[in-house]
Parts: sequence; C-alpha cells; structure tokens
Amino acid sequence: NLHVGDYVPVALHGSTLPGGKKIKRGKLRGVVSNGMLCGITELGLTVHDFPSTIEDGIMVLTEADGCKLQLGMDIREALGYNDTVVEFEITSNRPDCFSVIGLAREAAATFNLPLKLHTPQVKGSAGNCA
Repeated sequence: NLHVGDYVPVALHGSTLPGGKKIKRGKLRGVVSNGMLCGITELGLTVHDFPSTIEDGIMVLTEADGCKLQLGMDIREALGYNDTVVEFEITSNRPDCFSVIGLAREAAATFNLPLKLHTPQVKGSAGNCA
C-alpha cells in the first residue's frame, strides 16, 4: 500500500511503542534493520481514529487527515496527539470535583498554579427575553 513520496510513521532503534514494545536493531532475512514502518495497530490507534487508513498495512499519513507533515518529526506532533492529559479518579466523597470548574480548582491546587476562571460574555439582543 506504499508509493514513492508517502509519509509513514517509523519507529527507529531505541523507540518504545504503545504497549511497551521496544524496537531494537536486528536482521530480517539477512538484512540489517534499524527500525520498522508502523501501521495503526502498532501505534495504538484504530480505523475510527483515522478512517482513511487501512487496518492491515503501513499507515500512510496525509495532510487531508489533519496531519502536519515534515520528515523526521515526532509522530505525536504529526497527528496532533502531543497534548498533556491529566487523569482524575473522582470518588463519591468529592462532589466538588464533579464539574469542570471543580476539576480546574483541584488541578490548580495540585499543581500549585493560579486558578483562572473566565466569565462568559453573552451577546444578544437587549430587552426582556421572557
């Protein structure tokens, strides 16, 4: 499924794939291999994440998928997956964390950062809306 000029994800020697698999140099049919070309399953993705990709083959990246492509760039940046994720396990005794503002307060306290609450600006017609 590959053509000259395609952009594909590559895991080089020393890389760690989702799931913990480490990529090492080796020989494949007598030829030295310094890594592997990756499909969506090796990257921990599904066709639901990238419908234009095939499930059994090398993932071909296109700008039509929303990827910003440049040779040698980190795959997380190319796919737009380089965000920080904070995971909360909220127990029933913390109802203050059942809202977005409650989670923002907790995150600000945990990371010792100031809480920045934004008041929404409602724009509409003036007068009685009742």
